[in-house]
Amino acid sequence: MSIEGSEQISAGRKWLIIFTLSLGAGLIYQLPYLRFTYYDPLQKALGLDHTSFGNLMSVYGLVAMFMYWPGGWIADRFSSRKLLTFSLVATACGGFWLSTFPSYYICLLIHAIWGVTSILTFWSALVKVITRITSEEEQGKIFGFIEGGRGISASLVAFSTIALFSWMGEKTSDFSIVINIYSVIIFLSGVLCWFLLEDNASEIKSGDVIKDILVVLKMPAAWMMAGVIFCVYTGYAALSYTTPYMTEMFGLSVATAGVLGTVRTQILKAIGGPIGGMLSQKFGSATRIIRWGCIAMTFSLMAFLLMPANSSFLLLMIGNMMIFAGIIFALRGIYFSTIKEGKTPATLVGAVAGFISFVGYMPDSFIYTLIGHWLDKYPGGTGYQYMFMYMILFSVLGIFISTILIRYMKRNNGVYPVPSK
Repeated sequence: MSIEGSEQISAGRKWLIIFTLSLGAGLIYQLPYLRFTYYDPLQKALGLDHTSFGNLMSVYGLVAMFMYWPGGWIADRFSSRKLLTFSLVATACGGFWLSTFPSYYICLLIHAIWGVTSILTFWSALVKVITRITSEEEQGKIFGFIEGGRGISASLVAFSTIALFSWMGEKTSDFSIVINIYSVIIFLSGVLCWFLLEDNASEIKSGDVIKDILVVLKMPAAWMMAGVIFCVYTGYAALSYTTPYMTEMFGLSVATAGVLGTVRTQILKAIGGPIGGMLSQKFGSATRIIRWGCIAMTFSLMAFLLMPANSSFLLLMIGNMMIFAGIIFALRGIYFSTIKEGKTPATLVGAVAGFISFVGYMPDSFIYTLIGHWLDKYPGGTGYQYMFMYMILFSVLGIFISTILIRYMKRNNGVYPVPSK
């Protein structure tokens, strides 16, 4: 079976939709992942230690992990327009609530809600819209551009809020303004989705969800794709901790670390995503690019582990951080294009996307609590060393899994066999 042809729409409309999706996808995750740029001020504003602060992300990740798979089922059966609009508006409302700096348990609740609104009703619907409006040949490139667009939109907002927060004197009490700015823009992007996307009856499927799940579970390639994402995403989780690493071990100011964090997380996303997409298109295989990326990640993480944490190595550390981030975002921009690369049937795209996301993003459910525990229990740099060793382990595993996936594809003439129902 092969995937259905892409939806016939004009080039102008297609790129307008891609722009809208890039804006929404670029901002919806900025609230739960605000720590990537504002680790120290957000932690202080909420009055939490490293472990409790990490628990917020672990709750988000745990809920999100169980939302990916049913999210794929929902994406196959409900209007993408309604799903994406609801997700953005509801996530923004959670941001308005967080800006009041509520109690620890309310913060946990907000992050749990975000796990639903940013994953269950959003992620697989987003992937399905992209696969529906693009051809197989341009899939890797478009996913890369989406990742790049996410970085550009997030960068513009991040640099603006950093400048504003710095101008206000970096007062913890003023951080609510930063959260509200993000929330307003996310809300407006939801409104844009409502007016620019259209309901499409052909995207809505009926059928036995249990049978779909069983089919996906029997697909070896789906498990391998999920494993690759798991390994790459484990490396991605380390990025947020390079911000406190610089402030604690190298003495950088919060504002300077915030700027570097934005360049690392947003600018390099804008650059790395399209580069990954273009490389995927040039070499005709996202999976091969992912394998080379995992090899490069391993060497970069080894440099982190071996580099002394003192000011004389600051520039080298910053350079290595940027290289590592660039690799991560290049891979993030293409790992979902493996779905179409393997000729996944259109009727199973949502289910496969949900499954590989469920497994691949599992690190969100525990890794922040784990690393937070290491940083609290082993201060002075030791906790960070444990973190880097952990990341190296999964980078090597990513090389191994992607190699097996490439051989599996070659053995099956580039097609992931789909078991019968």
